Amino acid sequence: MTDDPTAPAGIAGYLAPRASLCLRSAIATAAFVACLFVLLYHAPVAYVAVITENRWGENATFFAYVVTATILTALAWNRTAPLQHGILAVIALVCLLIAMEEISWGMWIHKIGPPDWLARRNVQNELNFHNLEGVAEYKTLSRTIVAAGLAAWVAVSAVVVHYRTAPWSRRFARLVPLLPPHIAPTALVVSWLMVSNAFIKAEEIAELALALLALLWASDLYAYFGSKPRTWAGRLVRSRATGVIAASVLTVPFSMAADRFFPDAVSGRLTRTAARDYPDRGMIDQSRQVFDYLFRNPEYFSSGTLDEYDEVIIGRDAPSQTPITLLRPGELAAFYTDR
Repeated sequence: MTDDPTAPAGIAGYLAPRASLCLRSAIATAAFVACLFVLLYHAPVAYVAVITENRWGENATFFAYVVTATILTALAWNRTAPLQHGILAVIALVCLLIAMEEISWGMWIHKIGPPDWLARRNVQNELNFHNLEGVAEYKTLSRTIVAAGLAAWVAVSAVVVHYRTAPWSRRFARLVPLLPPHIAPTALVVSWLMVSNAFIKAEEIAELALALLALLWASDLYAYFGSKPRTWAGRLVRSRATGVIAASVLTVPFSMAADRFFPDAVSGRLTRTAARDYPDRGMIDQSRQVFDYLFRNPEYFSSGTLDEYDEVIIGRDAPSQTPITLLRPGELAAFYTDR
């Protein structure tokens, strides 16, 4: 079987294993997980930026779903592709709805809060439905169901891939979107992330991983079944990497603007991560790094930052430490030094 993704082999060709794609997918997946661990252990401040609401991770999740919806809509519009166009359109709509839920329907941008009936039932007082009372309590169960669904998707896809030349498998693949072999291992890793507690605020990592999986799958579909490009620009759009690049290009400026104009969200998360999340895992060095960052940037102080620092860091050190208070224009920062 050729490694050429544009080879006119239809559904059977799409599902056929291709060594080069399997290798590239495995490297990309391993690099993603490795980067998360590097941030968690060696760049804790950057890791907080990834897991904080309205910041880098959540914004990347949003744009990944938006780009996925765009790609699937284009595929649904392409009547020459041997796929069930209605199902692709429905998946595109679901991705768009998830994207809007992820950013609370733009609440932090347009500053329009939820109506009273929704605010009273929303545990975070946000303009979304996934944080409603009776729904938010089952987030762990929801992630477990998604993990099981991904594993089942991989298993069903593997059976169809094995019998990909049989007429029934081709008919089935036209009706039910399947995973090609080179994406299946990535789906299993995402399934693990959905239920794993290896990361702080693991649900944010799981949501990001799931969005990236959807983007990779949609990009792969378009690379194989999209309209045949006639120009270099068309070939660039059809590339498997274009979706990830597009989501990244959108995420970076949006997140930089959020860091500048909405500092409140990250301030509370920095303190909580330094005072609770890292110490609960015995990762005191990482906790110190986050507190050090807070002291260098007192604009991110929250109401309990100094008390938490006194309890978590000073309480673990020698008792011969005295607070020194430094006054800055409009701000108060407390630093602790040895006598």
